Amino acid sequence: MKTTLALGLVLGIVTATAHAQSSNEPPNDAYRRAYQEGYQQGFRDGLAQAAKAAEEAQRSSPRPLACRRIIVLNARYGADSKQCDATRAIAAQANGRSSASVRANNSLCGDPSPRKGKDLTIDYGCGDPGFCGREIRNASAAENRNTTLTCPP
Repeated sequence: MKTTLALGLVLGIVTATAHAQSSNEPPNDAYRRAYQEGYQQGFRDGLAQAAKAAEEAQRSSPRPLACRRIIVLNARYGADSKQCDATRAIAAQANGRSSASVRANNSLCGDPSPRKGKDLTIDYGCGDPGFCGREIRNASAAENRNTTLTCPP
């Protein structure tokens, strides 16, 4: 930002000198006006450059550690309308971790639909929604398959 501001000031001085030599305006007034214009332009350029640098830093910085931890909100296991609540079982495996692999099987909450293929659906967040935002992620797996829950760094 200092470099941009200094460049604007130098540009203002050069412009002021050239303008003072080619106009009927008194040299001091032309110099002051051109100097002020150069200063203002350098200031605007510096602000724009600082804003761009701040935005880039925010995008490239990692999320707070608290926002990289899984919080299971809801998990259902079963087929059709016969499902059981697997939230507690999945939360025990995944909560507080940045990633977790979970297996869809009857050990989660029993067999709610005997002799039918079942699915596991999971809704989870990454960190406290009040602090980290309310983005809800989803994961699913067919019976006897794994799915992975992850929170970005």
